[in-house]
Amino acid sequence: MNVAACKAWRSGAAVALLIGCQSTSFQLRVQAPGETDLSGSTARLIIEDEPLCGGGVLFFGRTDAAGKLWVVTPACGEARLVVSRLGRATSVQKLDTCDVQSLDVVLGPAPPARAAADACSEVAQNFAAAWVENDHERARSFWQNPDDYPRHAREPANEKPYAIDIGPSELGGKGPAAGTATVAEETPPESCRVLITERYDGGCEFGWQLVLAAADGSWRLRSMGYVPPANP
Repeated sequence: MNVAACKAWRSGAAVALLIGCQSTSFQLRVQAPGETDLSGSTARLIIEDEPLCGGGVLFFGRTDAAGKLWVVTPACGEARLVVSRLGRATSVQKLDTCDVQSLDVVLGPAPPARAAADACSEVAQNFAAAWVENDHERARSFWQNPDDYPRHAREPANEKPYAIDIGPSELGGKGPAAGTATVAEETPPESCRVLITERYDGGCEFGWQLVLAAADGSWRLRSMGYVPPANP
């Protein structure tokens, strides 16, 4: 039975057996060149059409110190395996669990998060730092209209990203950093926009587009919107 058609993925092995799905298992070996203790690397198995973050998880586990982990699935078929480790590039690969008995995954270094490269993106970076730390007073101070900030405030219980990537600004008109970035037609004149990306352990990334307006020789946030991933 095809995994995508086997609804037991979401309800466990017992139900899987009832509707004819075959459980499978395989040994995963994770390598991270230069590291000796490989415990804590994570592996998630998800249905092929589910998003990498926030979707249904068929299996989740962490490797031992040798980088080994038995991956057990409630059904046999096509899926995606997501292997991640803090500070390492995330591996995402399609596989058929019916055909895999063992699998080696090598995780290379993660690309470093970019920092602000111009005046506009520097304001975005300073806001992001305050926003993630729940420093509401400081975060609010970066807004053109401070009353627009509260609906974007994070909850204290929210997980914090291990890094935030700050993209270069794109200018929509002349401003304090005129000529330092490409012109974005959809960005109003005297404005700039910056894409910031939160990076989390587990390989999840969440992007936010900040639109800033030129004001008194500086930049102030005017809006903030979630940017869906290009390849969920």
